[in-house]
Amino acid sequence: MIVRDLYRCPPDDLLGAMAACEQTVVRWGVVQPASALGEADVAYLVAHPDFDPALSFVAFEGGEPVAFLASRIEGETAVWGLLGGSDEHGLEMVLADALDRWRDEGATRARQGPIGLLGSAPRLAEDAQAIGVLRAKDFDLGAPAVEMAIELKRLPSSSPADTREEELRRKGYFVRDARPDEVAVVARKYHPRHTGLLSQEEWNVLARHLRPDTLVVCDHRRQIIGFTAFLGWTLETDAPVLGPVFVEQVHRDTGLDAVFLRHALRMAREAGKAGVRVICDAAQTGFYEAGGMAAGARFCRHATLELD
Repeated sequence: MIVRDLYRCPPDDLLGAMAACEQTVVRWGVVQPASALGEADVAYLVAHPDFDPALSFVAFEGGEPVAFLASRIEGETAVWGLLGGSDEHGLEMVLADALDRWRDEGATRARQGPIGLLGSAPRLAEDAQAIGVLRAKDFDLGAPAVEMAIELKRLPSSSPADTREEELRRKGYFVRDARPDEVAVVARKYHPRHTGLLSQEEWNVLARHLRPDTLVVCDHRRQIIGFTAFLGWTLETDAPVLGPVFVEQVHRDTGLDAVFLRHALRMAREAGKAGVRVICDAAQTGFYEAGGMAAGARFCRHATLELD
């Protein structure tokens, strides 16, 4: 088996390694197997400012690409965004080569992190090969990310969030669908430099796909104080993906976040959707479960390692 960096092999080899890989990635906020990635995704990846060909590798067995890893250096930290393959030994090889290269570059720590809108998210149970390779190298996998989902036909007809909404309405809080003129207000007001909520690229894509009929806001004293929205590019599916639920700090003890979630789920049901999905950290699962959603697959998205 041989390993080459992306200066010594073409992007087609990276695509070939991905095509044979069923480990999951998060692509534009949606969980799917790496084999679902196509030429456009690889073109996006290799043109991305965070992509470093010298720190990205493909393993070959018998001339066929069988494993891949993409990473970059940020200061003294190596950040790996993609790791996968159909061959366990290939996975071990690309990770071993990456570790050597990271140390040569002076990195003292490695962490998992996406490259733009793409990032590996191996499932803790189903993607045992990738998880085993990380554990064998002493990566701390951290708290998992979780895909939550609900079948909207099972959405309860009433909820404690409904009672809370009535109480808040009497106090001047009004949760509702956004008006067309409020799309730009939300995009401007909740920019990452104000919230730290998403990366600039993630926010730009989310904001570009905002639509009034899939954006929920709360106004209080004629000011928008929070929002949630569906990822616009998932709206053609039967189970669109919900984006962040955000309430301004001074109002966070009101229970508005639960009201936002309830309103968004009803919105999706009224639009004829079969379900709703969301990806969250393990610490947030209780919030979504209280809204009627159930936990599904658990993913590794926070693996770290202190480099010797």
